Amino acid sequence: MTSQPGDILLSKYRIDRFIGAGAFAQVYLATHLKLNAPYALKVLRRDESGMGSSEYGLWVERFQQEAMLGVKLKSPHIVMVHDYEEQDALLVLRMDYLPGGSLADRLQKLKDQERLMPVDEAVRIALETAQGLAALHALDAVHRDIKPNNILFAAGGQVLVADLGLAQTPGGSSLRSRLSDAPRHPGTPDYMSPEQGASSAALSSASDIYALGLVLFEMLAGRRYRSVRPGTPVRDIRPDVPEPVSDLLATMLARDPEERPWDGAEAAGLLQQVRDDATRSEETLRREQEQAEAERRRREQAASAEKAAAAEQARQETLRRAREQKPVWQRWPVWAGVAVGLVGVILLLRALGVGAPTPTPQVVERVVTVVVTSAPASPSVPAATVVASATEPPAVTPEPPAATPALAAGAVTTSPKDGMEMLYVPAGEFLMGSAADDTEAYNNEEPQHKVTLDRYWIDKTEVTNDQYRKCVEAGACAAPGGSDYGDAAKGQHPVVWVSWNDAKAYCEWAGRRLPSEAEWEKAARGTDGRKYPWGNAAPDATPANFNMNVKDTVPVGSYPAGASPYGALNMAGNVWEWVNDWYDSGYPASSPAANPPGPASGDYRVRRGGSWNNDARFVRSAVRLGYDPVSRTGDIGFRCARSL
Repeated sequence: MTSQPGDILLSKYRIDRFIGAGAFAQVYLATHLKLNAPYALKVLRRDESGMGSSEYGLWVERFQQEAMLGVKLKSPHIVMVHDYEEQDALLVLRMDYLPGGSLADRLQKLKDQERLMPVDEAVRIALETAQGLAALHALDAVHRDIKPNNILFAAGGQVLVADLGLAQTPGGSSLRSRLSDAPRHPGTPDYMSPEQGASSAALSSASDIYALGLVLFEMLAGRRYRSVRPGTPVRDIRPDVPEPVSDLLATMLARDPEERPWDGAEAAGLLQQVRDDATRSEETLRREQEQAEAERRRREQAASAEKAAAAEQARQETLRRAREQKPVWQRWPVWAGVAVGLVGVILLLRALGVGAPTPTPQVVERVVTVVVTSAPASPSVPAATVVASATEPPAVTPEPPAATPALAAGAVTTSPKDGMEMLYVPAGEFLMGSAADDTEAYNNEEPQHKVTLDRYWIDKTEVTNDQYRKCVEAGACAAPGGSDYGDAAKGQHPVVWVSWNDAKAYCEWAGRRLPSEAEWEKAARGTDGRKYPWGNAAPDATPANFNMNVKDTVPVGSYPAGASPYGALNMAGNVWEWVNDWYDSGYPASSPAANPPGPASGDYRVRRGGSWNNDARFVRSAVRLGYDPVSRTGDIGFRCARSL
């Protein structure tokens, strides 16, 4: 029997929704009525169909063991158990609710999309799982059921190990001793070490490391280890896996436990090492590529400047020769002819008495017209004709047309489709990118250059889960991949787990578009070249949500002290934001000075602004990174723009 949304358990929990089930237990998202807080409840009922007395006794023991271990372990990578309760025929474990879902969910989505997990992401997940196992192994316990279903994610993507009910503990009773038809050790066959499936002896912590190796292999290869010949290096299946990662994985999957990393702590150290080495290698390669690209652009600029100088020299020489071939009068400058004509006019007017002093003022009604030819008639130098009048009609100044009131910078309008407030950004010039002497800048932010933009509107905040839901309900947008979207408490948080394609679809549905890189940067930093939206002072806990704060998204509009010059909020931190442009490794020398559209094509789209998961260097307004436009993460969202 399963509980339904709205049911009350133990007079204190309201069931919100069903999450999943095992052999006999069910897991629900529930609200603690007195604390008004969400928790995950694992529920076991004595009257569950197929539950006999012996099975019930084993499950009670499993619940109790999970509760005791969950309370002892204070690791950030182990799911915390808050309470164990038993009432009549009902057992309940209250645990932290992890809205990020399971690794099994993520692997299935990647399989459906025919994609593989990025190598760095797979190594990170394995590393954090190993860190959780390290805490368990420190108690001389062995998990015995490491598998994708038991690797869960917090809202920010942090990994936590779940389900400690099958753990082998020192002096603890063995569940397998009571199961006549079970394997010698409990667990999941596809994720067992060789000794776990073939021996009744106590397992070492290295057994969990083998299981973790099976999980890492599946993340990297997109299939389970059992489907390949034992000992097959993962690089044979996926050549882009770095050799150190492939070698470490082969060690984790050694059949002899003594050849593997011995426990979670050792495995975590080795995984961290290969991850750091890969990061350093990628950084070195990126720097070398950027330097090579900068040198290529410098040579192109020098060649272009040399070509332009030669062309200008040739043009000047052509003009000089043309002037030398003209008759003398055709080489007179225009001003010389005009000057001669004016002198003639003055002399003639003097002869006629025009302008001579008279004792009595009078109005002269006649008009004297004088034609003076300043040089011989020539097609290139026309005769100068001067008309002099003794009377001038009074000048009439027309009334200027009524001026249209101008929009002030930061003026607000509201989008009728989703209720988003939008801010006005006037047309004009601003300084884009970072200077070469900025020690915090990355090469892809250079060269710093002036850009002129037409006027436009930009969203005041990132698009929220509640706003995005309207597009999903209208059938114009796909539901996000993560669980923040389904968390009622996060309706006003920025929508995440959306790809670039999802963001584009939403903006088009709302009657807007994704901003260009240049539009995003101007809206973030204004026109005075400031480093952050609020100025040049490095951020603290006040103006931005970055990794010294809550380690998760916050409602849009938080941190008002970090508003941009136009009033835009959260343009530094909270979540990265998709923009329209394809990514390039730097700004090309030939980049248009007005309304630059970015590269015509590429492999990655640009994201801007940094997130809750980054340090202060990444929340500078000039920072730009590329990312796969079909990928989704828990720290990328977006805002829209609209042309006037």
